[in-house]
Amino acid sequence: MYDKNKYNELVKPYISVIVPIYNVEKYLPECIESIINQTYKKLEIILVDDGSTDSSGDIVDNYKKIDSRIKVVHKSNGGIIGARKVGVDIATGEYITFVDGDDWIEPVMYQEMIELSSDFMPDIITSGVKRDYGKHTVDEFDQCKEGYYNRDDLENKIYPIAVYTGVFFESGINIHVYNKLFKSALIKTLYKNVDDRINVGEDAAIVYPCVYSANSMMIIHKAFYHYRIRSGSCMDNNLKDEEMRIACLEKNLKINLNNFLDKENYSILNGVNALILYSTLLQVPESIIENRNGKIYPLGNLKPGNQIILYGAGRFGKRLKGILENKFSISVVLWLDKKDGGNNDYDIKTIMAEKKYDYVLIAVLRGTMVEQIIKELKDLRIKEEKILRISI
Repeated sequence: MYDKNKYNELVKPYISVIVPIYNVEKYLPECIESIINQTYKKLEIILVDDGSTDSSGDIVDNYKKIDSRIKVVHKSNGGIIGARKVGVDIATGEYITFVDGDDWIEPVMYQEMIELSSDFMPDIITSGVKRDYGKHTVDEFDQCKEGYYNRDDLENKIYPIAVYTGVFFESGINIHVYNKLFKSALIKTLYKNVDDRINVGEDAAIVYPCVYSANSMMIIHKAFYHYRIRSGSCMDNNLKDEEMRIACLEKNLKINLNNFLDKENYSILNGVNALILYSTLLQVPESIIENRNGKIYPLGNLKPGNQIILYGAGRFGKRLKGILENKFSISVVLWLDKKDGGNNDYDIKTIMAEKKYDYVLIAVLRGTMVEQIIKELKDLRIKEEKILRISI
């Protein structure tokens, strides 16, 4: 058990860790324990209960009793942006970071991030993310090279591809807020400009304004943060509500990034537009997938009535399958997926050879994963012209 008296000598915590919490009683103890037990002890831990109706509020109050570094805020439900802002306002650390209440972090996360950056103390320190499927994890890193970047380096090497590398959808600096440490002065200033109503792309709404306003950054290709993959939480949201939320994100990003949208050497307008398309496909694909001159946009050469093998049974793949079958009379003759379901208990090469199909459609939005799948399909001797992906 953590000794609550051992670190009372701390006058100013070096890192403020903000945890927005809403009805995550099942996962919350593991989350809080992973922060308390960090090998780097100079922490201020701010637990913001955003009007939970389960036992989350009681859980955070109990942890406050055993660790003097913990502050607890109880507030009425207002969404993740508002909860994070409350934490940012009261944070006293030199750096500020975040952990979602249903995730957890490796014990050495903050120690390694600080030690690897100690010669520079940059405005932002960013690391990788472990997408945690329970039985296995997949590490993801920034597409930009590991190392320290000053302002000139940022303008020349990072800013042109930070939001969008040109491969759909892949960002140079990953979109997540929880795998980064932000200098307090930087994020306190910029978070004031983020609209509380945003709950689609809420990380992007603050990450990219911070990235483009920073004077220095350290990129670390190590993954410490476990992002827990949970199924089915956003499948039935109202179409119009989701469209309004995405429009709110787009407006807010373009206002807060206005000074960078048309820079001659690193215009990011195309990147913001690609990010909005990605968010739309993820949340409300029904609103954008349509017949354009006999082809289904944005799915390359796919036409109504085609027979396909669908590769991808995650959230997007499930939504896409229904849209294609019901709206465009597409016949899905085989549904494949490595991790999330689909018909995957067989020799893929043999079964694919037995099926008649026009295309293999990759129902995955993350650029690095798409490239891996394309390589695997080519290894199975699927012709390149038979492979379709999101195309903009």
